Amino acid sequence: MAQVNTSVIKNWLTVPMIIIAIMVTIGIFAPVISPYRTDDYGFSALLTPQVNHILGTNNLGQDIFSLLLAGFRTSIIIALSSAVLSTLIGTFMAAIATVYRGWLEKIIMRLTELLIMVPEIILILVFATFAGPGIQNIVVVIAIFSWARIARIIKARTDLAINSERVQYTIMMKGNLLNIIGKMWRDIYPSISTLFVLQCGKAIMYEAELALIGISDPSVMTWGRLIRQSIDFGVVYHGNAFLWWLLPPVICLVALIASISFIVFNREGKKK
Repeated sequence: MAQVNTSVIKNWLTVPMIIIAIMVTIGIFAPVISPYRTDDYGFSALLTPQVNHILGTNNLGQDIFSLLLAGFRTSIIIALSSAVLSTLIGTFMAAIATVYRGWLEKIIMRLTELLIMVPEIILILVFATFAGPGIQNIVVVIAIFSWARIARIIKARTDLAINSERVQYTIMMKGNLLNIIGKMWRDIYPSISTLFVLQCGKAIMYEAELALIGISDPSVMTWGRLIRQSIDFGVVYHGNAFLWWLLPPVICLVALIASISFIVFNREGKKK
């Protein structure tokens, strides 16, 4: 029975992995496979799905399928960039607090507690408003206010890893912080990889939320901005336009975040 259950879990796990792989591939090759330019307004407005326009056109005469593909690319870029940055910051902060201890550890831990007390999305919303709508600004803001939870979790791992002989030997030989993290890597990597994957999903969700309230780069198409455009069009629910304009980006957004969450929770379940 245990073998059957394990097989079932593995089979189910392949589904979200395939979804993520397909979306990442589409994001990479979006400019090549996109049938039209996102700034092409030369089509008739509000066309229903047809051969030349798989998802029809919006009220401005843009091909919605092309806009959706552009959203794939932007969302993947935001997810990977902010996840890499926040995971690096969180890991280094945790390592610094563990290695140097004393007043430096207290400052870092108090800072993480302060950031965790306030919901991340509130801080991201406020500072993204002041930083401006650029994609680079959104990536940086998401990373800056997302590293605290990562640091708290990694800190628990580094506190255990620092007691190993290889780490203690490196410290005794006056190794620098990077050397020490390298020796800890075997113990902290599983947590880092899980947090990185989880952060990708959170970053996509945060960007969509910012776009929905109007804080996004108007020159760059994202799923959140595509959803916002359809909602702003007052009669999107008349004539079933929402079926090809609003639902596709919503489905993509939910599918990607759900797939990432499923993989993370499955990994955490295996650890337990």
